[in-house]
Amino acid sequence: EENEGEVELGGVRLNDPKLQAELCRLVTRAGPKLLDLDLARCGLGPEGAELLCEALGACPQLRELDLYDNGICDEGAKALAKKIPDWRHLVRLDLWKNKISDPGAKAVTMSLTFCLALEELNLTGNPISSRCREELAYILAEEPPKMLTSFGSTPFLELSDYNNGLDLPQEMLGASNEAILDWMRLQFSSAQPKVEWEVFEFF
Repeated sequence: EENEGEVELGGVRLNDPKLQAELCRLVTRAGPKLLDLDLARCGLGPEGAELLCEALGACPQLRELDLYDNGICDEGAKALAKKIPDWRHLVRLDLWKNKISDPGAKAVTMSLTFCLALEELNLTGNPISSRCREELAYILAEEPPKMLTSFGSTPFLELSDYNNGLDLPQEMLGASNEAILDWMRLQFSSAQPKVEWEVFEFF
């Protein structure tokens, strides 16, 4: 199917350890079938990012990973860097607004040199020094010219693009952990990012 292998959880708060553990279990179970994963604005934090990276080790076919605004910091970025070389099919990586500084940015960028399919990298909105940006831009200059890279204050994607056509239902804004767990499992089982929300009961 057109959206097979795509999972969108963007906007759902997954900062609870129980929710993060279930997310990692679902990611590991999906394995090579998981191609695109949207976790924008999910509140993973550094520890959640590290757990996620371990789970994503089971997903060698990963093409797109959106971690926009998750506050993964340098710790999460370094954990991500260790797994990136395994994702030879990675096309897009979004790390916009994640509190990543020079060490984390360098680790991620160096690991991306193994991803020959990479087309888009976004590190906008992170506290990366001008000197580091210049160094990383020089490294990435060796990559194919089709690759889009952003380190500055103006992203190459508009903010509206991060919705990816997914409008989070009002019920999920104040949903219980149990409701979020059920919804998250549903997303992985169907691997369909566009869901007819009115069909499902969350309470």
